[in-house]
Amino acid sequence: MKKIFLFTILLAASSEVFAQENEKVLPQRELQIEIGEALNLWYLISPESPNQYSVDRCIFPAFSLTYNHKINQKWWYGISAIYNYNREELFDNKDSYHLSVYRSNNHVFAAAPAIKFIYCNTETLQMYSGLQAGISLITVKIIRSKGEVSNGTNIGFWGQLIAFGINYGKDFYIGAEAGFGYKGMLNLTAGYRF
Repeated sequence: MKKIFLFTILLAASSEVFAQENEKVLPQRELQIEIGEALNLWYLISPESPNQYSVDRCIFPAFSLTYNHKINQKWWYGISAIYNYNREELFDNKDSYHLSVYRSNNHVFAAAPAIKFIYCNTETLQMYSGLQAGISLITVKIIRSKGEVSNGTNIGFWGQLIAFGINYGKDFYIGAEAGFGYKGMLNLTAGYRF
């Protein structure tokens, strides 16, 4: 009786293995390039000094390279490497004069773990949400109005919430992401699954 039971289990397991050989194998990894929006412009007024305000401008878009690995049909995880350049300028608006106090040029390098949840997955179309969050290394060059120049390095937080992403293509694909964070509200993507 034990031999018949063991033979039945072995037969069922082998038929499952042979059935999987006929199924199409889905891609397990992807390499994706992302380009964030080219211009962010916002003003920040200091509550301590209401006459001072800063203008933060992203001169160049944020570039990132993400490597993702598939866990199952819905979840992917990976890592992103990001670069961004931005410039901040602080003005003093006392007595209707717009006096520049300093200008800061920042190069931002970040490494961020990434997760992605796919809620629509066909052979050529993917719709997903995700999150990238990690640390950044910022190299700063400050030029003061008196001509003084100082350099420094800071470590900070970097993050991007992808509210909606869509990719179209089979192995090579293109797409777009809408979200909130340091890459801006709109990102263009291109990638390769292998």
